Amino acid sequence: MIFSYLWLKGYSPYISYRDEVWEIGQSVEDMLAWCIDRANLQGEVTWEQRGKMQAYLSDISENGRITERTNTTIVTMSWCVER
Repeated sequence: MIFSYLWLKGYSPYISYRDEVWEIGQSVEDMLAWCIDRANLQGEVTWEQRGKMQAYLSDISENGRITERTNTTIVTMSWCVER
């Protein structure tokens, strides 16, 4: 909405972007707790589901640690508007 308003007033935005990579490592136990907390937002996690999550996390872990890697692009849009 603000973009349309400024665009129709004749202002052109300045747009910049940069690629970023975030990498976080944590233990299987910490990741399991995080996953269970997130899943519990949708409904209570059963012991069977918990076991499947733990088995999966153990399978993909390296030396008992899970590495999560996020590739993203940060975009900033700004205008110079003088009164």
